[in-house]
Amino acid sequence: MLSMQGKNAVIFGVANKRSIAWAIAQRLSDAGAKLAITYQNERMKAEAHDLITSLPGAQAFQCDVSSDAEIDAFYAQLKQHFGQLDAVVHSVAYAPAEELKGDFLNTSREGFRIAHDVSVYSLIAVSRGAAPLMTNGGGIPDGDLYASVLGRRLNVEVFTYGGSGYGTLQEYLVVDHYLPIVRPDLVLLQVSYNDLINNSFELEVASYSNNNFLLRPYLEGDRIRFRFPSRLGRPASYSRLAYWLAMETSYASVTLVRMKLLHTVELDMHAEGLDFTPLRRAVETTERIIAKLKARLGLVPLLAFTADGEPRGPLEVVLRNQHVEFFGRVPAEVVFAERRLGTPMRLADGAHWNLEGHHVVGELLAEWLSNHPSLRRR
Repeated sequence: MLSMQGKNAVIFGVANKRSIAWAIAQRLSDAGAKLAITYQNERMKAEAHDLITSLPGAQAFQCDVSSDAEIDAFYAQLKQHFGQLDAVVHSVAYAPAEELKGDFLNTSREGFRIAHDVSVYSLIAVSRGAAPLMTNGGGIPDGDLYASVLGRRLNVEVFTYGGSGYGTLQEYLVVDHYLPIVRPDLVLLQVSYNDLINNSFELEVASYSNNNFLLRPYLEGDRIRFRFPSRLGRPASYSRLAYWLAMETSYASVTLVRMKLLHTVELDMHAEGLDFTPLRRAVETTERIIAKLKARLGLVPLLAFTADGEPRGPLEVVLRNQHVEFFGRVPAEVVFAERRLGTPMRLADGAHWNLEGHHVVGELLAEWLSNHPSLRRR
């Protein structure tokens, strides 16, 4: 089930209740998103405005996507109302009515230009306007991600994974699928303390802070089993009501945890370490997953680095036992770079890097690996 709770989204292209954009708007609204929805002009406003305002909290704006001035004015309003954006939906298509009659070979040059300007180029125009407001990562081009920076510096093909709330088993499945396609010189795991939670159904169900509410695979014995980590059980994976209840409970619980009014499993993990039996089982499971990954890679080097400042002891045990070299300086170096340069390196959530942060991390990893034996042998 899709969750957009607490997210801001803009939708271009609502004309009437038959619009694809309208169906998307209803779905995102049901998922909890706060919506800004555009209509083209005053003539379209009558029907579109009533539809838009029927959605809880949705706001209607006029924006003709063939006009750069209107796009700029729209995003200026959006910045005042929303501050930042998480998603943009472009569902706009148009051609002059007279061009849709008769033989396609009689399409005029001007009609073709208008159709492509409104239907195609407008995607570039609205994306350009949205990028500065997508401060949770949407504005970072692939070429500026740390893996791209690292690959260019070392002139090698780097396969790195460790984002999007994935557990280590999900990362293994991705690498397993793409390994023969990418043929990397190096696989670099970005690891976090919460990986241990996301690798364990037992811990993830008990966590209020690191439960991503995703149907995900877990390694149970020698079998991979997909399960939904909710106290409500399987109904939360296919019932909209159960999923909504699970998400609302989660958001409220996180607030209570921060206020120290609710106990969460992370407190037991920090206090007891490997003496906490569920954590010890998660470490054993993670170690088996890393062993599977190493066996799948064969001669391709596997290295790892940490992305957060959480306690690394249990992760270090896993990686050391599997003879995976581990680089632990990234979190401290990012903080040091922020202080030294006086520039933020992390997004507003404090947990993910912005464009400058990705460049710093890429350069730092390149420095670490530039003379690494596993790459010198290649």
